Amino acid sequence: MEYIRKQRWANYLSPKCKEYLRNDFSHECAYCKLQEQEVGIVGLDFFEIDHFKPQSLNLPDTHKYHNLYYSCEKCNNEKSDIWDTKLLDPCTDDIFSGINPAIIGGKKENHYKYIAKNDRGTFYINTFKLNSRTQIRFRKARENHENSLHTINTLIDEILLKFQHNAELHDLKDLIFQLDNLRHLKQQELDKLPKDEMFEKAEEYLNDKGIENSLVFEEYNIDFKMKFNGSTYYCELLVDNSLEEKTEYRKNISVEKLTTWFEKLNSNFGILFYYPRINRMYFYPVSNNMTLPEITDGKKIRQIKINDKCLL
Repeated sequence: MEYIRKQRWANYLSPKCKEYLRNDFSHECAYCKLQEQEVGIVGLDFFEIDHFKPQSLNLPDTHKYHNLYYSCEKCNNEKSDIWDTKLLDPCTDDIFSGINPAIIGGKKENHYKYIAKNDRGTFYINTFKLNSRTQIRFRKARENHENSLHTINTLIDEILLKFQHNAELHDLKDLIFQLDNLRHLKQQELDKLPKDEMFEKAEEYLNDKGIENSLVFEEYNIDFKMKFNGSTYYCELLVDNSLEEKTEYRKNISVEKLTTWFEKLNSNFGILFYYPRINRMYFYPVSNNMTLPEITDGKKIRQIKINDKCLL
């Protein structure tokens, strides 16, 4: 298989669904493997949510997370409502990798064309038009870029090796080391990916409050890792765009989610309730305020009360 998706409580209409998908699918198209960096600053807009089994089938689980895939605009349009059981699934089948991939090639030696190894591979290539001029151009540009970086890195390594023992060339050595640092900085820039605005704003809020945090996108909707009052918490981010300020908010959380957190997470955990339009964030430390026996009473929903005591 090409990808392993995490367990998420999300569906097609969930505000965090696309961000979860782009992380589970490694910031690239699930079908043709086009990467966000390869389409520049329009990356997020060029990628969409695709229903693997199309909406036209009217299946009950159509909008569930397990049927949603991160797709570039081109592959989403090519696939459209096409459906056949022989369509390879990037989450269950070996398509481009594995012991017996269904598709090989895509390199210079075969003119960047993909070669199907079986009927399902042929159907996949034809469905997404993977041997179109556009797709071939992307693959050619990717290989040329990778080769150029490799050539530059090899050259710099050779220069550094030649000068590292020559004390008379100290100034030149300093220059080369600056070039080496520039190489690493450039790679860091290439590795940077655009962030979802919702998560970026929440991250900025926590930073402004001096709260150490990082985006993690772990299993079970765990979005942030943060330190609070000397302890580390793994938190889900829930966003509310309401404008009204209240002294107390009541939120319904599914018992299934709470139970899973208690059973699966070996750490402190909680929920960050973020109100971007009034610039407020509340933290509810679930693992401090509840116990597993308290929530396994047959109810499907547990109500959480948040107030100024929870304000960050």
